[in-house]
Amino acid sequence: MNNPFKNYPFNRKWAKISLKDSPRCRISVSTKMGDLLVDWGDNSPIEKLVINKNVGLGFSTTGVITSKGDLTEINHDYSVNFTGDVKITSTAGLSDIYTIKINDWVRYIGLSGQNVVTRWNLDNTFLKQFPEIKYFHLGLYFYTGNAGYTAQSIRGDWSNIPDSLELLSFHSVNTSNVDKLHININNFPPTSKLKYLNIANIDGSPTTTNSWTNVYGNLSNLPSGIVYFRNDAVLGSGYTYTGKIFPTNMERFSFTQTAMSKDENDHLLNDLAVPSTWTGSQKIVSVTGSRSLNSDIAVNSLTSKTVTVTPSTAS
Repeated sequence: MNNPFKNYPFNRKWAKISLKDSPRCRISVSTKMGDLLVDWGDNSPIEKLVINKNVGLGFSTTGVITSKGDLTEINHDYSVNFTGDVKITSTAGLSDIYTIKINDWVRYIGLSGQNVVTRWNLDNTFLKQFPEIKYFHLGLYFYTGNAGYTAQSIRGDWSNIPDSLELLSFHSVNTSNVDKLHININNFPPTSKLKYLNIANIDGSPTTTNSWTNVYGNLSNLPSGIVYFRNDAVLGSGYTYTGKIFPTNMERFSFTQTAMSKDENDHLLNDLAVPSTWTGSQKIVSVTGSRSLNSDIAVNSLTSKTVTVTPSTAS
């Protein structure tokens, strides 16, 4: 039977959300002013869904991703597992998409969750479909024995983001695809408005290593507006640092990856001490490796601004 809604009476661009052998599609969204049109890809009628407006994302005091209001969750169950594209757009166009949060975890469902969780098939071009998106979070944690774990594919260099994006967040994205999710800091667009880059473990906890996400490059090439950088991942080619002017309202700068040289750590700490104020509830600076006496003044300055610094002593 032909679907009378396939030719929706507006000439609009649609964004694709690719699934592979997926029993459902569940995603949370906010728009700026329009409602959402969704083509689930299985010949069911296109839905028009009322969406909560201008709901952003932030962090709790412990670093857990939180919503600044109620995102609208959209959900569709398939009669048979679906492979293909779900298509979405706003009645005000793709530029109206404000926030996307993907957080369909087996961990929260239980061991039986592999049979119901969304199975994503996304690459690094996904976000470029939304030219004015501000917030994106993706959380995928699956027990390794689950089918849901092996079905996921999140791949490519996710520095390929729209200029408008202010928060890019990944929590424990442990997929088993060969081409791992990675972020080459050197490839961020120079016009990027990114402020928050968050690669965290389960619920922000440091007790579970995130070994599936590779973040690497020269930290000096982080976007000019970055105020929050956190990377708990243990996989990676490591960092370098050659100098950067940081914004005045820094909140956090921490990583647990391969250590930089002592000179690079000193240089970074000295630059992080320059901002006149540190804001937010976390106020953390943590670098891997050692530092020298050359950053003592910087560490004392940061501590006076109630910033917790690691390593606190030179060696």
